[in-house]
Formats: sequence, C-alpha cells, structure tokens
Amino acid sequence: MKKTVKAEKLKSKGTGTLFVSPSAWMVWEKCALSLQAVKSPLVLEQDEYAKEGTRLHAIIADILRDPDYAVSADSDDTALIRFAVETVRQELNGNVNYAVESGLSVKIKNVSFSGTADVLATKDDTVTIIDHKMGWREVEAEGNSQLKLYAHMEAVRHEKINRWKGIVINARFNSVSYTGGEIDPYYLSTTAKDILARTAKKQFQTGNHCAYCQRLSTCAKIRAEIAKWTRPGAIDSITREPERLSEALRLAKPAEKLFETIKKEAQLFMDLGGVIPGVTVEYTAGTRAWPRDMNRLDIATRIGVKLEDMIEETFKSPAQAEKVGADKDAINSIVIRPPRKGFKFI
Repeated sequence: MKKTVKAEKLKSKGTGTLFVSPSAWMVWEKCALSLQAVKSPLVLEQDEYAKEGTRLHAIIADILRDPDYAVSADSDDTALIRFAVETVRQELNGNVNYAVESGLSVKIKNVSFSGTADVLATKDDTVTIIDHKMGWREVEAEGNSQLKLYAHMEAVRHEKINRWKGIVINARFNSVSYTGGEIDPYYLSTTAKDILARTAKKQFQTGNHCAYCQRLSTCAKIRAEIAKWTRPGAIDSITREPERLSEALRLAKPAEKLFETIKKEAQLFMDLGGVIPGVTVEYTAGTRAWPRDMNRLDIATRIGVKLEDMIEETFKSPAQAEKVGADKDAINSIVIRPPRKGFKFI
C-alpha cells in the first residue's frame, strides 16, 4: 500500500516559526531553547577542525560534480578525499539520479526543517542519504537523526519514496556505517510536535552540546551553569564525587568556546581601532621559518652550509605511499592508528 508522508496541522502556541537544521540535531534534540532566534553581537566561529571539514566537503563535492577536477590538497587530504569519493561512487553503483550538496526544505506548520545533504540519490522507491565525516571521531549511522530527517524531507517532495537508506562515510577511519528502513508517514509531524511542545515549555538542557549552539553567547542558562564552577571551593575534592566531575566536564567545552569567542571579538574590535581599558595588543615571535621567496640553494648559500646538509631523507607516510601507487588494502593491513584520548559523553 502506498504511503504518504503526512504534514499534520499542529497547534501553535505563539512560538513563531522555528528553523530546524537536521545537521544540528544533537543540539536541538536535547535543548529546545537552542531553536529560539536570538540576535547576538557575538558570532560563534567554526573551530579549526570544523573549518577543515568544510573545506574538504567542498573539494569532495567539486570532484563528484566534475571527475576532471584537480585536487589541490596535500597528500593526507588527498587520501581522505579519495576514500570519500570512491565510496560514494561505489554506493551509487552507476545510479545517475543523484545530487551533490542538495538543499532540502520542508515546513510543517510553525516548524521549518531546512538543510543540505552531502549526497542525495533516488532509485525506484528508495532515497539514499550519504554524509561525509572528516573528524577524528567515528560516527555511527544507526540512530543518526540527520540522515533520517533528510530522507523523510525528500519523501515529502516525492511521494513514490517508501524506503530510505542512510550512509555515513568516516574518511579518517576508512569506515562506512549504514542505517535505513521504511518511510514513516508521521515522522516529520511527530518531530515537529515534540519540538513545539518542548519550546512552549521552554525546555532546556545544558551540557557539552552547548558548545555547538548558536545561542551560546546569549543563553542565560549555560552562563549560570558555568558561573557555578567559578565560585570558591567549587572544585575542591571534586574527584571524590564522580557525578559532579561528570557535570563539570560537560561544561568545559562550552566554557572554552564562549571565552574563545570573546577573545576573537575583542581582537577584531581592537584591530578596527577600538580601545579596551587595561588591554593592549602584544606581538610575540612565532616559530622561525624560511622565507618563501628564496629557493633551497639560495638559503643554503646564504647561511654558509652545503645544500645536502640541509636535506633529510624521510620515509613516506601511508597517505603519501598510496598517492604514488601503493595498494590501499595492503597499506591498511599493516598501518597502525595511534589512539587519540578525549572525553565521550554517553
């Protein structure tokens, strides 16, 4: 029997239109206040990892659109990009009915779902959503609301779609994760109902996810939670109380992000001629580097050494070896991945 995704009429409680981004699902599923539109003089910038991920996503998209696109990236980037592109092509398996960086938007009453899928493909009654992950944390597809939302948003546009498949490509881990199922005709309306209900109740939850929330600089709730840990004695003997230690750790990243944003805004303010009482700009010497407008021979001659004494023999990295033609499977069978230590909140 044919299924039709329902856009039920939902009762509004004066919240105004809520703009919901599927990619930010880990924030708004925990805290409805994150969806409130609040003007702030502080604009949260992407950290270096996020900026790098955005750059790599753009290169992958360009290659998928144009196979002749020349990759101007270093060797390590090239390996990540190649794995992502090759995996996408394998999953498409000759299907030409796909879109790269596909914008999707569906409005159900006062909830506007809007976002961009890395790759969206349709075949017969199935839609496939592919998401590239470039970070150092392996992401599972199962339970990933971003994939499910994009699939159901596409099903609103094309009623023939009855099934969905979600794929997460973890490029740094050379791994692929899958999920999927049947299209639930009430999934979007149920999600919208939940969002509206929680927003009306001003439901909130503070924690590590606050670091990724655009309301971080204006949210009184998170500021109050952070302030609690600045009081005298707040961290005394904290290791004897694991529950309190867990609470503090969940606020560490939001606090760092908030103060890092303040520092960047202050720097910009002073660069534009502003004056901050009691604060000046200090310039310190960075790591020494050779000038870019001199070649290696000129540098060696200038400093009085032989050129060969300035050059070290190095063994190529796994990514560099792959670039010069080494077998990828053979490489992966012997390489090691030194673990990175960090906190994961469960």
